[in-house]
Amino acid sequence: MPSHTAQRDAGPRGLDLSPVPGGSVLVGIDQPDAVLSALRAVPEVEGECNWPVFVLEPNESIAAHAGFEQISAHPRTRVFTGSGCGEALIAWCRDRIECAPPSVVHEAGSRTADIARHVSTGLRGVLDDQRVATEEIRARLESLGASRGLAYWADRFAAIRDGATPRVMIMTSLFTTFLRFSAEDLAEAFDAGGADARLLIEPDDTTAFTPLMVMREIEVFDPDVVLVLNYTRDQLAKYFPEGRPFVCWVQDAMNHMFQPSAGTPSALDFIAGHVYDDSTMRRGYDSDAVLRFPVPVSTRKFAPSPVADTDRERFACDIAYVSHQTEPADRYHTRIATQFPPSHHPALVRCFGRVREAVLGWSDAAQENALDAAIGELVENLGKSGDPAAASIVRTQYVHPIAERMLRHQMLGWAGKIAEDRGLRFRLYGSGWDNHPTLARFAHGPVTHGDDLRACYQSAAVHLHASALGCGHQRVIECAFSGGLPLCRRSWDEQYRRDWERMTTFLGRGLEPDASLVRWRWPAYAVETHPELAGILRDRDRMPRPEGGWDHEHLGTDDVYAQIDDDPFFQYHRAPLPPPHLQSLAIYRDPLELTFSTPEELDALIARAVDDADWRRTKSNEIAQAARDTKSTDRFAQCLMECVGKRLSALAVSKHAAAPSAGVVEASGRG
Repeated sequence: MPSHTAQRDAGPRGLDLSPVPGGSVLVGIDQPDAVLSALRAVPEVEGECNWPVFVLEPNESIAAHAGFEQISAHPRTRVFTGSGCGEALIAWCRDRIECAPPSVVHEAGSRTADIARHVSTGLRGVLDDQRVATEEIRARLESLGASRGLAYWADRFAAIRDGATPRVMIMTSLFTTFLRFSAEDLAEAFDAGGADARLLIEPDDTTAFTPLMVMREIEVFDPDVVLVLNYTRDQLAKYFPEGRPFVCWVQDAMNHMFQPSAGTPSALDFIAGHVYDDSTMRRGYDSDAVLRFPVPVSTRKFAPSPVADTDRERFACDIAYVSHQTEPADRYHTRIATQFPPSHHPALVRCFGRVREAVLGWSDAAQENALDAAIGELVENLGKSGDPAAASIVRTQYVHPIAERMLRHQMLGWAGKIAEDRGLRFRLYGSGWDNHPTLARFAHGPVTHGDDLRACYQSAAVHLHASALGCGHQRVIECAFSGGLPLCRRSWDEQYRRDWERMTTFLGRGLEPDASLVRWRWPAYAVETHPELAGILRDRDRMPRPEGGWDHEHLGTDDVYAQIDDDPFFQYHRAPLPPPHLQSLAIYRDPLELTFSTPEELDALIARAVDDADWRRTKSNEIAQAARDTKSTDRFAQCLMECVGKRLSALAVSKHAAAPSAGVVEASGRG
């Protein structure tokens, strides 16, 4: 707890106004120039809370000084003047009891010691009152949560399914960029679907969340579900008492998400979004509490309606790419290596080489297993064998970022050559491209999220994308929703999964087999009688054959098809078919038509898009229509409420069935 002890800053060199939690108090202004210098020495930082400096000056004549006016105009200052300035500050803090009070008091003026001591004492009182208020509201919320058992929440979500208005709280922050936009987009989707959605966000950029601030909002709004981006409930326990459904909405591979959990998720805890296939990321969640749904996209923010002529002219080009991932793979490797002792550098170099080999064979054969092997080898060489958290960090903070940069920057190198050979306009949007060793000549600065980004997508003939995670990326969907045409670099693994998804869908229709073959091969179909099957097999012939053979094969001639069923090598293919929103290539009517794996394929696609505007619009519309049903924020909001409601209903039923007496009834109804 801050001590709020007044401290004397005698001269210009002793005045330190560095940000501290809640801000600092400066009592008395004998030297305005020194104060201005101290304020300028701590500039505002974008993406962080810029804690204020509260300036108290009891002498009205000093407050009228020109230098004091400059202090008053500074964006970090809050000024109180006159003989009652100390009392005014304390009253101001009490009126905002939910906010953190200033934690440091500087005595910088003459004859102000008494005021500084009085303010320090008053702020300690404010902090004590805040602590008491926090304990009281926490007790009320915990009592309410304890009174509402699973039956209450099952009934509540059943009522929502029948038309009751759900109350959804989404916590975001002024101090983020993309995450804040994501939260705003999801709130709009919930509102459009009939929910009452509320964003929990800081009131201004000089204020940070406190537990009291958050719990007051919860008590007043009484949400049916709370969503927080990239944090689980146990990581934010001081803000969110148990007792109501809580969803950790994962969008980023942040280190803290891969650390062992301090607690076990409750029946009301869920995790959704970009949930990595990792035991530490899952953190003990039951399978029915996990909703895998990579970053959804707003159909309202990104829409195909025509952009203004001035914006179209500003962003017009033939080839475009939007990303802040501008650091080349070798520079990233060098920067990360400095965080390790020199004895580990050879292992990192070997891993870098393994990733480069995988990228070189990205379109020819399976490489995901090769990346997994590189991760395992590096973890072992670092002395962390068997540590799942270490493996997760190696994957998300080293191997995956290296692969991403290699894939993307190699693709951009192809595009640069194509543009120069064909005389096309190629633009790289994002911070840092002007410092790239080979691509700087294409840099056009950052583009802001929202209207400018929509105009950028719509005004280029094509937008490019590449990722180690495949084509199911929000940039692809944003572009198509905006009326642009995304061209994506495909991997062999992604093609293979798409073949399996389509074949599994066909076989799952339960069609009567056309033939009965030897016992280990069934069912069998005459290809000519099944157009869907024929199309799958034609597309399969357009990709390299897997080293171990297909799990579904032609038999004898191209006229008969059968599934290999008993071979243990193919047992994993009996996994359930993923839902449409997890099928990354499903948004393409023909995945091979708008994806590429070589510079020659990219060249042909760019040439066609530049020369044929009708084809470009048709393909953009096809992608957008498919993505609207599977990748939008509207669909995510719907799936999320279904996931929560289904689990709570099942848990309530199972708990009731296991109850020792039918006379025991869980409390329900609003507290």
